[in-house]
Amino acid sequence: MADTIANPSAESTDAPTDEQGRIVGGSIKSFKARIERCKTKRRELLREWQINVDYRRGKPVDVDTDEGRSSVTADWSQTNAKIAQLFSQTPEVIVTGDGPYKPAAMPVQKRLNWILKKAKIGACMDEVLPDVLNAAGIGVAIVSYEQRDETREVPEYKLEDADLITRTLVQMGLKKIPMVDQTYVTDRKFSVDRVGPEDFIWPVEFEKSDFDESPFLGRGGRAPWAEAKSMFPTSDGNRGLLDEDKDKAMGDDRTTQDRLSMSAREDVTREEDIVCFDEIYYWRYLYHEDEKYFSAIQRVVFVDGVTDPVINEKWKGQRFDEEMGNYVGACRFPVRVLSLHYISSECIPPSESAVTRTTVKELMRGRQQMSDQRDHSKPIRWADTNRIDADIMTSLMMGDWQGFIPTQGPGDKAIGEVARSNYPPENAEFDRVFKADLMEARSLGPNQMGTLSTGPRSAAESKITQGNFTTVISQQRARCTSFMIGIADVMFGLMALYDDFELPDQQDGQRLQNWDRTRISHELAFSVRLDSSVLLDSEQRIDRIMRFLNIAGKSGRVNPGPVLEELAALSGLDPALVITPPPEGNKPELPKISFNFKGVEDLNDPVVVGILIENNQAPSPQSVMNAKKLIASAKMGAETDPVGTPSDGSVPPMADDRPEWQSVDRINSRRDASQE
Repeated sequence: MADTIANPSAESTDAPTDEQGRIVGGSIKSFKARIERCKTKRRELLREWQINVDYRRGKPVDVDTDEGRSSVTADWSQTNAKIAQLFSQTPEVIVTGDGPYKPAAMPVQKRLNWILKKAKIGACMDEVLPDVLNAAGIGVAIVSYEQRDETREVPEYKLEDADLITRTLVQMGLKKIPMVDQTYVTDRKFSVDRVGPEDFIWPVEFEKSDFDESPFLGRGGRAPWAEAKSMFPTSDGNRGLLDEDKDKAMGDDRTTQDRLSMSAREDVTREEDIVCFDEIYYWRYLYHEDEKYFSAIQRVVFVDGVTDPVINEKWKGQRFDEEMGNYVGACRFPVRVLSLHYISSECIPPSESAVTRTTVKELMRGRQQMSDQRDHSKPIRWADTNRIDADIMTSLMMGDWQGFIPTQGPGDKAIGEVARSNYPPENAEFDRVFKADLMEARSLGPNQMGTLSTGPRSAAESKITQGNFTTVISQQRARCTSFMIGIADVMFGLMALYDDFELPDQQDGQRLQNWDRTRISHELAFSVRLDSSVLLDSEQRIDRIMRFLNIAGKSGRVNPGPVLEELAALSGLDPALVITPPPEGNKPELPKISFNFKGVEDLNDPVVVGILIENNQAPSPQSVMNAKKLIASAKMGAETDPVGTPSDGSVPPMADDRPEWQSVDRINSRRDASQE
């Protein structure tokens, strides 16, 4: 085929079609036709997406004042509550490995989480989830890498690598080392950015839920001219964005039919300094007959106003490894898609807001009727002119009467109130039923939104409700974590090719620095703990940390420093002030053993004395000498005791005043006593 994607400079011909008239093949013109077909389908979906966003904003009608604001903000409150249930904090990606690359898992995990945080993946998730739950039913993100470089002149070779004659001539100044141009990276950037549903490009005939199986994915984008020139440079095989394209490529001609937000109702005129482009990624084996690998990805970029693609190359997010015989780096589409639901044979499901739109409208209608009832059914009083004086009647009608009203006869029939129309009670019941239907459709009850349910409640019912909700929300939370793992997988593929992080020199007896970093991503697995995306309060976090310390703290395999620092921070203390480093040379705590020594005989045992010496409990020689001197001085004082105590310190026996008395025989048992 002359106009295949692999040959951007070839002239385009008519795109082939199948029996249904759909575009097939891999021609440039067919891809442009696919993009336009997707944009047509997208405009149809945008009508509903715009309504969903406006209902969440609280202004479903075209007004700028609060008078037109919705009296029921179900989309706002329930979307916010569902987002908090699904993703309230950015979890840590867990990296595991097996075989020789296992020691690399921990340093890779630390670096990857730092890169994801710097790429602002949390902000991207906060932007994507409203698209999924409220606007379009899908959320899209793109993982990208950019770098800035410059050309420097460097010596062609080092002086020490030259031969002896060359070194001598250079040192004598008779010869110079030739200079060559070399490219240096001055800065690099890893990014995770939201792609609005109004910019998402997909094959409209695709019917599956896993978008990695889609033939191609893409996104529309806009960039200033200077940035676009850097994004789409001229290189081998790429036309690039040329200076002569500036007049044709500049301007943004999108209308309200192409924008998700309807806050600005008037059509937007062409902006002078913006370049609009469409970026497509597709599996090469589907469109190139000579492609031998399923994981090869091609990147094509079309710029509005330019006929030929400005970029048409094998995606630089992956690289073919001749030794391994496959591609390394990122082997997934950099365009990542999240959806929580699936409709048979439809890859773009409706959002929860779209499904519950009629119920929300009924709620709004009922609230409007209540408001109209209060406005038009105001209390009105009547007065009998035959019983009330004319001047008094005038004051009553003016509303300035304060005091006694003279009447002719009893006053209970002189002034009264006109009966008002009451709001039908069944309408309030309808309102309650609509709310229940809305909560059932979105799997969000009062308990899950942090409020108490109305009507009778029981502990068993609340437990069952929460258990069922946990089952449903866990399934959707798993999709969110799978979406994040896909982002992490692509991000690490780019890191393996372009990041400058270094593995430790030695770990577990293996030298990691000798490994090829580009191959590590194929030997490691990425995962996220399912409940780690749910934010815990400080008390819950403290409780978890305390349980961990109680179980593993004394195992000798835990570094308690970071754990204690986090515990101090959660307790409202400054870890830098209250946590001190362990003393140098601190030996591990030995198991405690209890001994019981009594009498002089134990102290004469060498084993006992050895134990006392080992535990630093034996007296020092100086202490023994001092003890001997003290005993000797005590004996000398005892010899001069006036009471008559013997000089050796012994106590004389007591004299027996009644030698004729004898002691009673010992009774060994009660039986012996009874026999006496």
